[in-house]
Order: sequence, then structure tokens, then C-alpha cells
Amino acid sequence: LFKLAHIVVAHRPGYSEDTWRSAMDYELLLEWQQRKKTQLDEIQQQACGVIISHTLTALDISASRIRQMLETNQSPRYLLPEAVLDYIHSHLLYSNLFQEFS
Repeated sequence: LFKLAHIVVAHRPGYSEDTWRSAMDYELLLEWQQRKKTQLDEIQQQACGVIISHTLTALDISASRIRQMLETNQSPRYLLPEAVLDYIHSHLLYSNLFQEFS
């Protein structure tokens, strides 16, 4: 994969690089240390093989949180695109949790 593309590791708010880096096995950690760059513009210096860590500034949304909202009859409408809510409803996903929200 490193011979084909750059890797951008995006993480949600509340998760730091230390959190998931500590879960890496030794070989992956070595690759991480050798390939990691800190600035997005550094990927332009190589055709592939760079790893960049990037914190998303998006909403702190997770599937677990959405399921929890459905369980407690809260609407996830503003956390998911309308098409996703329609898909969940029409395919009876989480049917034991989901009610149609207006």
C-alpha cells in the first residue's frame, strides 16, 4: 500500500495520536515512525509512502452514539444525511431501535 499511495490517518475529536499509536504492533510502529510527516504539504515531495495524521474538526459522531440515540428515542436526524436515515428505515436496520422521526 505504501508503494501506491499516501496514508492519511484521520481521527475524531477526543482521540489523540497516542491513543491509537499505542495499539500498533511493533512493525507498523516502525513504519509509522519512518514515514510520518507533520505537514500536509510534505506529501507533495513524494509520490507515495507518506503517513499524515489529521484531526477532524467534524462533529463527534460514532455509530455507537447513533444506536444509543435510537434506543432512547432521540432523533439522529442532524447527525446523518437524510439518505442514510431513509436507508436505515427502509432496510429495517436497527428495527428494534429505530422509529421514524419527523
